[in-house]
Amino acid sequence: MIAKPFLRLMAAAIAAVLTLPVAAESFMLLDHNPYATKANYLYRDGKFVFFDEAGNTVTEVDNINLDYLEWWGYYYAKSLNKLWGIIDKHGRWIIEPSAKDLLKAPFRWCRYGYILKKDQSTGKWGIINLEGEWVVQPQFKSEYDIYPLDE
Repeated sequence: MIAKPFLRLMAAAIAAVLTLPVAAESFMLLDHNPYATKANYLYRDGKFVFFDEAGNTVTEVDNINLDYLEWWGYYYAKSLNKLWGIIDKHGRWIIEPSAKDLLKAPFRWCRYGYILKKDQSTGKWGIINLEGEWVVQPQFKSEYDIYPLDE
């Protein structure tokens, strides 16, 4: 005779396996999901061309930095007018191109859909979300005065 705890365990395992595809599919739909970061772009004629599912060009950029943000589905991208910004995997500008030098850019990727950004009018740093809305008003003298959000 099979013990009741074993049957309960088996029933829970079967239920988990049956719901896993639905949960995984829902998770994959999240834009910031690191497992769904495959971007739609090609390198063509000396440019990176982002395109939609129908094959239409969304954005063309001069360069993309693949060092860090690709894991999150975003890129530091250099526009055709040679300014850096942040672009998502679909070719939408999250931070409009504004920096001549990426290392001195008035923005830094933070994590979890947040960006450290310098307010050009006050010279102070705060945090914005991916819609460009301030979630922490600019109040810090340096970007290093803000702890990373994952700590």
